[in-house]
Amino acid sequence: MARFILHETIINASVDEVWNELIAIEDWKWNRWTKLKADNPTEGVKGKLLASIEGDDTWKEYDFTFGRVSESEHLLTWRAVLGPKIACFLVITRCSSRKWMIAGRN
Repeated sequence: MARFILHETIINASVDEVWNELIAIEDWKWNRWTKLKADNPTEGVKGKLLASIEGDDTWKEYDFTFGRVSESEHLLTWRAVLGPKIACFLVITRCSSRKWMIAGRN
């Protein structure tokens, strides 16, 4: 059975500040659960996803590929396969000047 996770966050920062933190994948110090290792966040670029299910710095590594990435729309997507029957994707996009939506499915 597929599960869908939706999370909305209100961030007290400008859209440009948030986008710059999000797109700087080499420095996701704000994210305890996910790290993306790739040359750059561009559609089709492949890399390694590091996942810490508990957020405790215990990491497992998986292959991932960037989906659509658009600075003008403030949109970052990627997808990964975490096992023989587990696939996931993540979409992060701006809903308004202070609200961001993170949606995932596995």
